Amino acid sequence: MPGLSAGRAQTRPAMLRHRLSPGQPRETDVLVSVREEDNPGATAQQQGSTGSVVAAAQQQQPVSHPVSVWVDCSCLGSGPEQQQLADEAQAHLSSLYRCLRTPTPVFVDILLLGYDGDLLDAASIAASAALMRALPASLLSAQALPLFATVHRIGSQQIVDANQLEESCSMARVTVGVDSNGRLVACQTCGEGSLQFESMTEMIETGVRKAMMLHDSVAKLVARVL
Repeated sequence: MPGLSAGRAQTRPAMLRHRLSPGQPRETDVLVSVREEDNPGATAQQQGSTGSVVAAAQQQQPVSHPVSVWVDCSCLGSGPEQQQLADEAQAHLSSLYRCLRTPTPVFVDILLLGYDGDLLDAASIAASAALMRALPASLLSAQALPLFATVHRIGSQQIVDANQLEESCSMARVTVGVDSNGRLVACQTCGEGSLQFESMTEMIETGVRKAMMLHDSVAKLVARVL
């Protein structure tokens, strides 16, 4: 399991740092912070008419908010390629957490500190671990947090935890999103090479197995630092 460290001054917010291939000359290093907006709109409600039937009805209805994700890859530079990497990661992670709802707005800020491939997997590991530390267990028990797992195809071989050199040699890749119950919630294929149905199925199965191993490792690490 790649390196995962945590820091938390109070119960919330939570901050997690995840490093792929720690100690190597090059590594993917991600810092994730989860912050929560307390009582959004409370001031506006207090200023409204206390006798309003509509306001009373709105207060009785449970409100849920999607999780907002922001990705910063500025450590790699400020060119269009770096911005595209950040935009794509942000879009994929936002889609991964699209079904997660919270009673107050929650923001996941992802800062890339170093890069040597496999950004989506590293970011989802750190983000999910940070959310597990920041959000109430009662909320997450009904919403299994997903993780990304990416499998590359180089020749006839399947590669996981690919570095930048291996990514550049990859004919095709499959990224799956798998929740802690083993349910496939997302799947994306990319690359210039084509994949036969059997090969794609094998890569998806490999990705699901990898994701379940990561779920187990993340849960143990988070429980250790709580």
